[in-house]
Order: sequence, then C-alpha cells, then structure tokens
Amino acid sequence: DHESRALARVRARGAGGAAGATVLGVPAGTLIGDHYGWRAALLALMVLALAAMAAIALLVPKLPSQTTVSFASLPNLVRRNKAVRTGLALTFFIVTGHFIAYTFISPILQANGLAASRVSGLLLVFGAAALIATVASGSLIGKHLKGTLAALGVMMALGMALMAFAVGDLFSAAAVLILWGAGYGLVSPAVQTWYMNAAEPGEVEIATSLNTVMFNLSIAAGSFAGGFVVDGSGPTSVLWIGAVLLIPVVVIALRARKRA
Repeated sequence: DHESRALARVRARGAGGAAGATVLGVPAGTLIGDHYGWRAALLALMVLALAAMAAIALLVPKLPSQTTVSFASLPNLVRRNKAVRTGLALTFFIVTGHFIAYTFISPILQANGLAASRVSGLLLVFGAAALIATVASGSLIGKHLKGTLAALGVMMALGMALMAFAVGDLFSAAAVLILWGAGYGLVSPAVQTWYMNAAEPGEVEIATSLNTVMFNLSIAAGSFAGGFVVDGSGPTSVLWIGAVLLIPVVVIALRARKRA
C-alpha cells in the first residue's frame, strides 16, 4: 500500500510537466496569436518542438523496455481485461467532454461578455489551477483513486454548467475556471493510476499505450464534434454537452468504489 501511494505521487509529479505546459503554453499561444497571427503561434510551437527533440536526444538516457509490445497485444488486452475497458471508457468520456467545450473557451468567454484581451489571462488561471491540482494529487489518488475520479467528473461538469449560465464578469469567469481547471488537473495522474492498477505487471506499458491512443482520439473527436455544434447553435451549447459527457465518469467511479 505504501508503494502504491509512492508511485501515485511520482506519477503526479510527472504529470505536472503536462500541467505546466497547460499553464504556459495555451495562454502564451493565445497571446501570440492575438498579436501576431496564428502562423506565428505555430512557428513558436515548431521551434519549441525542435528544442525538445534536441534535449531528449542529448539528455535523456536510454531506457530499455522490460517487455516487447506488438500491435496485436493492444486489442488482446482490451478483450481480456475488463478494468482496462473501463479505463478506456473513462478516458473517452473525460477527454471528449473536456475538449468538446475547452477547445472553444475563447469564443465562450467572449460570448459571456469578457473582452478578448482578458482571455489569455483567464487561461493562465485555468492552467495554474490544473498545475496545483496535479502536483497535490499524489497522496489523494494513492488513497482514494475512485473517489478522485468521481470528484474530478463533478468538478469539471459543474464548471462547464456554471460557465454556461453563471459567468458574466471577470471574477465569476476566474472562479469557474479555477474549479474546472482543478478538476482537469486530476485527470492525467488519476487515469494513469487506474490503468497501472488494472494491468498485470508485464502489461503496464500496453495498458498505458492504450490510454494514450484513446486520449488522442478523444481530443480529436471532442474538438471535431464541438466545431459542428458551435457552427450550428453557438459556443455555449458545447458546455452542456461536455457536462453531460462527464456524468458517466461519476457513475463508473462510484460503482467501482461501491464494488471495492
């Protein structure tokens, strides 16, 4: 039990890198795009990606895999392991629900009366809340994984719902984004821990690879579907869809907690 809690803390610190990127990257990209255009933001991303590739090549030591993962092992694990299938459902609902709404957070904030010049600062507030939640989540996830999954679902869904009808000024927008961001900051360490607990020791790499696949597919699905919704009925509507998609996360987590 002590070892699982220690691993949860390590995973939380590792996920802090992604949360830190959210803190700086999204508002910085928005700021660059607002002042210099979207091409400048993509150019900055290219430069940073090349710098990251160079740093990995020069600084990261070789880490040989403990197991050989073939493409066929991915569907095999899904068929055999019910907990992994449940994890894939959690990833789908959380990530699709988040990105169907968060992709359009700038027009959502502006539709709620916030000036475009305020958006990058508000995104920084969201990212800071996510970073703090990620770093602080280690011991919480180690002791109460299923409760944490239920809590993040409630926090994110509530944040989206409040953004839809209760935000009309800078203070309320910041407060709601803190709630939503803190919920999202728990996602990566909590979901990764679920997969690592679900898989046998020799299959952890396969399980986490499945999580990565589903995570990226869900980003694409949420953003793509959200675009159609925004075009058809305006930016606020994606908030309600995102909140509804978070409901199964709470149900799954509470049922798993009850069975445990």
